[in-house]
Amino acid sequence: MQSYAEAYAIISSQKVNIAELKEQLDDKQTQRKEREKATTDLKAAVFRAQSEAQEELRRHTDAALRRERELHETINKLQESERERCLLVETLRSKLMVVSDNKVRQLETELHEEKLTTANQTKKIEELEEETRRLSKELESEKQAA
Repeated sequence: MQSYAEAYAIISSQKVNIAELKEQLDDKQTQRKEREKATTDLKAAVFRAQSEAQEELRRHTDAALRRERELHETINKLQESERERCLLVETLRSKLMVVSDNKVRQLETELHEEKLTTANQTKKIEELEEETRRLSKELESEKQAA
């Protein structure tokens, strides 16, 4: 009977241990499920954050590429404008040179004509002075004769 009572006490204490172990096992399983759910939630949150970051990066990249294209277009327009301005300056310089050359030739021609006119007038003045001297001598001769 005593062995029976001891066996019953052992079985009862083992039942308590088994019940405690089952409870601990259930707690561990619950904790594991909670950790798995937390892990799944964390992975989903990380995936969403990565997706959002990639989308934001794509938007910034697209905006930067658009801005870069706009800047290249502006640079190209400015370069074309500069080429046109340089061409215009060269054209104007050429025209100015032609006009200047023509004006110089015209002025040289006018100067030459003025020199010729001056030379002719100087020659006439000399002829008139010679005539005046001759007439003065003639007048002097007539005064002495009279």
